Amino acid sequence: MYMAMLERTNGIPGETPNQVLKIGVTNAKDPMYRLMYNKEDEKHPISNYFDKITILMTRTFKTEEEALQNERRIMGMVKKRYKSEKFHNWLEEDKLPGITEMRWWKDNEAFYVKSIFGGQEAKYQCVYCRSFPHFHESGEYMGSTKTMKSSPNLFNTYEEAQKYGEKQDEYCTEFAILPTNEYRKDYEGMELGWFKNRKSALVLSK
Repeated sequence: MYMAMLERTNGIPGETPNQVLKIGVTNAKDPMYRLMYNKEDEKHPISNYFDKITILMTRTFKTEEEALQNERRIMGMVKKRYKSEKFHNWLEEDKLPGITEMRWWKDNEAFYVKSIFGGQEAKYQCVYCRSFPHFHESGEYMGSTKTMKSSPNLFNTYEEAQKYGEKQDEYCTEFAILPTNEYRKDYEGMELGWFKNRKSALVLSK
């Protein structure tokens, strides 16, 4: 089973997405083989519609049925959480293969899928950046000192972690939320840019 991000540049603003989240099941060792498949028996190759495809996560199962069950589990949890009738959530004139397992890429939703991809929904840790400005006696701005702080505990839901980050004082302008089941104190030594580069972290601005 895999989770991928599909990208194109010809989406219609407000109607069809340029970034799409896709989950799927394949027997191929590399999911990219399925996503890039364009032989004669595939009338509508995905690669004809999305010129950039990135594999974000993979998970191996003993049987195809077990993988399909987990695919249905993820789609069901997403539909329930976001009150959607279907996992696929836009109208597309093109005949995209596997479109029922695609969803318009929205940061919160994509982040949620990542957090449940490995099985039971993870807990969440909030890490935030506090920036203190420094001024010369003349009033000239001399730069700032940035420190990373972490929530004192894990949260059961993404929303609880987000609220914690949003309620920090005015010196906090950005924070990161990470799905995890193990509290890490050493995150406080990281730079916020490190979290932005992590595929599983979501960085938000206040």
